[in-house]
Amino acid sequence: MKDKHLRAIVIVLCLLPLISSIMKSAGIFNVELQNIEHIAGGDGVIHWSSAFVVATLLQWAYWPSFRIKRWLGLPKLYCLLYLIFTLDELAQIALPTRDFDLTDLLLNYFGLSCSFIIASLWAHYQQRHRYLR
Repeated sequence: MKDKHLRAIVIVLCLLPLISSIMKSAGIFNVELQNIEHIAGGDGVIHWSSAFVVATLLQWAYWPSFRIKRWLGLPKLYCLLYLIFTLDELAQIALPTRDFDLTDLLLNYFGLSCSFIIASLWAHYQQRHRYLR
């Protein structure tokens, strides 16, 4: 994806889960956000899908640089996403309007891990496909 406008759109879409978490913590549109969670299938579905979609969109937008490895073989993008999702969940410990739930954090990790596995398999497939030509 080389178009800067599309990358900007992807970044804005990826910020939506973080913005909605901040809004929920501040009590802004709290009822509406709870209704969206209910319609989507619950809190767990929201956590898994938001982590999966954010990671997948970002790696799609920055595909060539996504494969640069940094820590324990993980790309920099995933290290950053694990950190952001962890800090978002840990911040809920200090907020009186929110409750920290380890299950939510683990579902975020599971969504990121699923995205990483699919991207790794796709990269392996592309590399093998090029080799066979």
